[in-house]
Amino acid sequence: MTGGIPRFFVAVMWVVLLSIPSVANATRWQDLSDFERQTVERVLASRQLVVEPNPDGKTIQDMLIDTREVFEEEDGFVTILNVLHTTTQDEVLLREMLLKPGDVYDHARIADTERNLRNPFLRSIVVILPVQRQNAPSLDTVDLLVVTRDVWSLRANTNFQTTGSALNFLSMSLSENNLAGLNKGAALTFLLQQATMDFGARYEDPRLVGSRHTFIVDSAIILNRTSFEAEGAYGGFSFGVPLYSRDTRWGYSVGFAARQETFRDYVGTTIRTFDAPSTLEKEQLDRMYDWFGMSGSVIGQRAFGTDIRHVIRFGIGFSFSDPSLPDNFSAGKQATEDFRRYVMAKDEYSGYFLLGYDFFVHDYIELYDYDTFALSEEIRLGPSVSATATWASVALFRSDVNYLRLGGSVGYTFGIGDDALAYLSSGVSSRLEGSFGDTAISWSGGFVTPSWGGAGRLFGTTLGEYRFDNRRNAQVTLGGDSGLRGLQSRSLIGEHLLRANLEYRSTSFRLWVLRFGGVLFYDVGSAWDTGSDPQFFHTLGIGARVLILPLNRNVIRVDYGIPLNGDRVGFQHGVVTAGFEQAF
Repeated sequence: MTGGIPRFFVAVMWVVLLSIPSVANATRWQDLSDFERQTVERVLASRQLVVEPNPDGKTIQDMLIDTREVFEEEDGFVTILNVLHTTTQDEVLLREMLLKPGDVYDHARIADTERNLRNPFLRSIVVILPVQRQNAPSLDTVDLLVVTRDVWSLRANTNFQTTGSALNFLSMSLSENNLAGLNKGAALTFLLQQATMDFGARYEDPRLVGSRHTFIVDSAIILNRTSFEAEGAYGGFSFGVPLYSRDTRWGYSVGFAARQETFRDYVGTTIRTFDAPSTLEKEQLDRMYDWFGMSGSVIGQRAFGTDIRHVIRFGIGFSFSDPSLPDNFSAGKQATEDFRRYVMAKDEYSGYFLLGYDFFVHDYIELYDYDTFALSEEIRLGPSVSATATWASVALFRSDVNYLRLGGSVGYTFGIGDDALAYLSSGVSSRLEGSFGDTAISWSGGFVTPSWGGAGRLFGTTLGEYRFDNRRNAQVTLGGDSGLRGLQSRSLIGEHLLRANLEYRSTSFRLWVLRFGGVLFYDVGSAWDTGSDPQFFHTLGIGARVLILPLNRNVIRVDYGIPLNGDRVGFQHGVVTAGFEQAF
């Protein structure tokens, strides 16, 4: 099995898509999952409300807020823990509403509001429905019922990624994501990587002083895991106003970041080595070097249209990259030159002007058991186009060189019925500096079937990257943590990439505050350099998914993959990969 991506993968994709029936879109009330519906029905009963089936054209009379606790009565004794959680204040949710009493009901603005409120670190359920008083319905007015359920905000957040015996990273933070119920967050952070430990702090305010301005600041010191000596640090901030609804016309962002670190290229648990191509000796130099970088930008946005959106981006910025050889680096002159040329990032300062354009359509499909369990997820449908031109100038911005970087992408996501989708996209970028170079072409595609009789869905995806005249040593990796489960982390590295995944994800079942599901998967892919032929590796495996409803919307993932070809084949060489969120 050393060939490329099997033809049956493409055949399966088209057979599945052609067999999907077309179904008309349902209303929001009909779209609710059993878990969400049970929560909303309890609220309707307690407040003596009924859902208004025909709200269009009616005036909004009142806003009714009902924020559920982290743990509900059916969760048992753990409800006592609710006293340790600060529930989101009603005023915070009312502030996010894009419709006010006296406005005419508008489903599109309600959908935008739900979208803005769906923060996995703050709440698991967000449902906004038009309702009537059970005993006093109105023919001309309607109330809006806002039902949310908080997730545990005072906690030790954890994320991790393992592949076999390699702990790729472990991040932890002691955080309060909902300070005083105001949806502001502060955290002490810790990041463990294969050679370093980061200790830092972060503050995030999505509505600075009650305005639409967002503000985020974070910083950390980087220590070596073995010596505990400081070997780097980073810090940065961002500030601005996002395009938070389809009616928002202007937005902007200001950002700055600086970082100093030692770059190490790991394969599994060891540092990948480099053999200089211009020498006869076998140097086996560790692929590691020191790096310092800074970047900053001021970007404005002007949006046109509502359902069909055109966004113009414009601004200025700078970037600075300064790589250097480590103190203990030892190699001959020619090997050192090769190492700088083929391994290290480029030394360059760029000041630039940016102009960009984005096009998309406000049209969405709502799915369940997609990336998470029992909770609604919206995916934007229709066409999308993005183009960016970055002009660096020696005369105007004191750049090291003059260049023009052009990039763009185009894609389309097809909604198939009301419970499935397919997507295609492609992109290209290139840098003009005397001649075009650093050109990269990328593409991706995939599908999601309907839930087959409530038993689960079939997911498929394929993606590729190809580079020409790779002057900046850009490379991609494949392995257990990057789409090819069954191989060690970052096992494959090269300038070019081709990968495909086919995965069956079961419907979840609930046990107490947990939801469980399983997957079966087949992965295939290759990474290779120009001048060499790609070798495709195939893996097969099984996995489990767990969602802790009161804590997060993201599933915990554990996969066991078996390599089907190569030097290490079979169950005895299988690799376990674990982390948060689905594999693709």
